[in-house]
Amino acid sequence: MQASCFPSNSEGRSNCQSKEPGPEDFVADLGGSGTLVQGDGAKGILTADHVLDELPEFFGLVLPTPTGERHQQTIVQAARRIRVARGPEQSKGPDLALIVLSPVDATKLEAQGGVFYNLAVRRARMLDQPPRLDKRSALIFCGTVGEWTRDIMPLQGFERAKNFRGTFGPVVLASQRQDGPHDYLSVEVIHEGDYTGPESFKGCSGGSLWHVDLKRNAEGAVVVGDPLLCGVPFYESWNDGGRGLIECHGSRSVYEVAVDALQGWRRNVDLHEDES
Repeated sequence: MQASCFPSNSEGRSNCQSKEPGPEDFVADLGGSGTLVQGDGAKGILTADHVLDELPEFFGLVLPTPTGERHQQTIVQAARRIRVARGPEQSKGPDLALIVLSPVDATKLEAQGGVFYNLAVRRARMLDQPPRLDKRSALIFCGTVGEWTRDIMPLQGFERAKNFRGTFGPVVLASQRQDGPHDYLSVEVIHEGDYTGPESFKGCSGGSLWHVDLKRNAEGAVVVGDPLLCGVPFYESWNDGGRGLIECHGSRSVYEVAVDALQGWRRNVDLHEDES
């Protein structure tokens, strides 16, 4: 399940000093994207590390809804941040983080229809027998697009309202690489012909890349397998010919490095609880 993060403004932060923050304390400026995940008894958001740079203590989450429906926002409090990895060069990575949600906030999101993708139950499969990816692989890119965000007419009782729009579409694998414990996928987007996507994917950082296994059954019909999270985008570049490359962490970064970081955080929490 995809989620969009937005920070409060300076006025909102000052208001929060005297009372619990509420929707009126936040101006919904898109801060990035993320994927609801769970593992080792914790539920949170998998995202890019640089998304956390401007994210204040209290922030809002918007879950995607079908076109035409109103978004529901959740104000997140007491979230723990795990800065999994950050490299010196933004274009090369690593750039990966986790936001661990409180049980209260996780329950709120589930009540709104949020589904937490279980990394732990898919870890062995994705590390021992990952899907073989090539240019013909069915890859789906997801994220919330900054340039598509717009102000809309608010409902009665609200001063302002904003519409967030995400992208959910196919991309083509351009290359793969391994650098230390991290693996990376570069996926390609081309501005030509009937392309209707965004000019820039700013706002999609921390989103998700999915692999969908497509097979034909005995009758020749296409059978769609279980979508598998296989990447987290963190950087985009474009050339003069309209060819865009989106750099993503791969499955080993997600299912090994990020899950190991979550397990380490969990052990540390348990240790402190035992000591207290």
